[in-house]
Amino acid sequence: MTRTRKTMVLVMAALLWPLTTYAADTVETWDVGATDVDFYLGYDGLGLREAADRAIFGDLMLGYGIVERFSVYLGTTLEANGALADGAASPYLGIFGTVVETDHMDFDLFLDVSTGGPNQTEFQITPSIELNFDGRNNMSTGGLYIRAGVPLHGRSGRLDEMSLDLETVIGAYYTVTAGHQLLVEYDMGFHPIHGADHDHVVEVGGLALGYNVTLSERIELINLVVVDIPQSGESVSVGVMVGFIVTLPSSAGTGSMAMDR
Repeated sequence: MTRTRKTMVLVMAALLWPLTTYAADTVETWDVGATDVDFYLGYDGLGLREAADRAIFGDLMLGYGIVERFSVYLGTTLEANGALADGAASPYLGIFGTVVETDHMDFDLFLDVSTGGPNQTEFQITPSIELNFDGRNNMSTGGLYIRAGVPLHGRSGRLDEMSLDLETVIGAYYTVTAGHQLLVEYDMGFHPIHGADHDHVVEVGGLALGYNVTLSERIELINLVVVDIPQSGESVSVGVMVGFIVTLPSSAGTGSMAMDR
């Protein structure tokens, strides 16, 4: 199974506004000229009593391979609460590339920009990295990966009020058989600047279990369950997501499925 790009890996997981369920996987740029289409539906907050604390969302992302090891993407996430009220849209776009690629280790860089928040008044820039280690270069066995992103967003329109956070993900994958991959991820967040604006300066995050299945040469089915780890009296909640990744080949040759938002 190739690497795919679901609901944009850490880059979207680090968004200030507010989805907490994301596809699990490692990242790889698309082939030159290849077009990627991702579509996801999810529900977050199962187990919480109040509908306003739950969320239903959809995400559509389009990606394109510009040159070898360098790609671009754009998309939007639509969200409402558990009562299908307070709807909002969060458009995003970004670039990413592989700066180091070996048989057993890759290093990728990302730069993502997005808007969101009440009345689309929030703007965020998120540089991030991914470092992954593969047992085999074709991902036929297993591997580990680490992601880190630094979301930067403004507060009150003043430069001295900008907020800086750190979002991290540690994950592992295991290829069960050809076309079937099991993934486990754990995420944490840190708010070293203006941490008082958040419920916790250190967010313990959640544990995610994903199972991705290649249905055909061009289509991959994405399944994910996330358990939010409670802290300071919070209730345990669960998020679920299902989606498809479709990769259209370039006119120059056969495209390969890529990244993983």
